[in-house]
Amino acid sequence: MAFEPTHRPGVPGRPGDPIQRALDTDGVPEEWLLEPEYLELAEQVDRLAGDVELVTLLALGGYEGRDWDYFATELAKYGLAVLGGWMRRGLIFQSLWRIRRAA
Repeated sequence: MAFEPTHRPGVPGRPGDPIQRALDTDGVPEEWLLEPEYLELAEQVDRLAGDVELVTLLALGGYEGRDWDYFATELAKYGLAVLGGWMRRGLIFQSLWRIRRAA
């Protein structure tokens, strides 16, 4: 027997209620994809929906386990790549100098 929520969708549950995946995962409306001016907005909505799905997946896993380890590793690799680029171009030193001067 599956878990049945005690509240209707869109209404916050009680503290301690298990997190559940959203049932509506249709993405952007189909007509948006036909109009060029909506394409950027549709892509943004899809990215945000992906972010929500990722956060939900990590939350359901208690921010531990294989999914969390993969996410944390990818996030660390991205951060190191950005910092490395900033250091090679001297941007990090300029930023630190501005922060120190403003303090």
